[in-house]
Amino acid sequence: MVRDKLNQLIETISQSDPSPEIIEAKKEFQEISGEIFEDDKSYETRMGSFLEWFTFDRTLNESSETPLQKYLNGQRESLSEENRELFENISGSIRGLFVVKKIKPDRVVVLELLDDKKYQVKEDQGGILFSKGDIFEARLISFGGQLFFSDNFCYHPQQTAGFIKNKIKEIRSVEKEDFKVLKAKEKELAVLQKKYVKMASKVDKLNIKLNKASGKNKIDKICDNLNPCEMLKNDLARQVESLENNLRDWKRKTIQIKHRDHRFRLIRRLSYMSLKLERSRQIDARDIYRD
Repeated sequence: MVRDKLNQLIETISQSDPSPEIIEAKKEFQEISGEIFEDDKSYETRMGSFLEWFTFDRTLNESSETPLQKYLNGQRESLSEENRELFENISGSIRGLFVVKKIKPDRVVVLELLDDKKYQVKEDQGGILFSKGDIFEARLISFGGQLFFSDNFCYHPQQTAGFIKNKIKEIRSVEKEDFKVLKAKEKELAVLQKKYVKMASKVDKLNIKLNKASGKNKIDKICDNLNPCEMLKNDLARQVESLENNLRDWKRKTIQIKHRDHRFRLIRRLSYMSLKLERSRQIDARDIYRD
């Protein structure tokens, strides 16, 4: 049911977007994933992966929205509660690299290699689709308290696990350094926020004293202390706001965009290697899956 709804959604959205946009997106996708042809064995699956990416992940040229977000904003009120929940959950879906750990009658246990997290995925055909140890690319979607795969899988030979894990280590190493920078930036912001709170509290106390004060000398003395404190408070507020904006922008560009792009490019590069292996004859996979 979930896959049927996803496929119908992709068809509806992709048909509603201008053809030049899809043509441009396909060119972007195939620059990394390799050009595909109708006589490729995996043509349907690879086209399905492209349409998933175009519909759910790629922002439109005319806006910062994905086609899915644009569709939801226009159709939200007319959707059933069930469809609205499913379609909104797609925005948080995971396009990742998985390895099969266990196959059960109605589900599979997989490890997502990029995040090193295990998931139990609802899958009645697990014994047909997978073998233990299989490495594959897929999209994982949450719905109704369960996890489901979309229709499109890209499998990688098990003997390429070493190469794939090494490439993932490289990505994690970069991400780890970025998170160290993030921690330092957050610490810097926290120190500044603490200074602001302390100064704001001092200003509040001085204002209370000022409201209770009587006599010109006493009022003047409080004002002499209050005025520079208010100036410092306002200056700290501007610094906090500037640092918050810079941090938010840095997180968007680095943690969200850069990390997502690095992962996407690895997944698509591996997909291209899989395509080259599919087209090859009597070539060891390790001769293709390499730098």
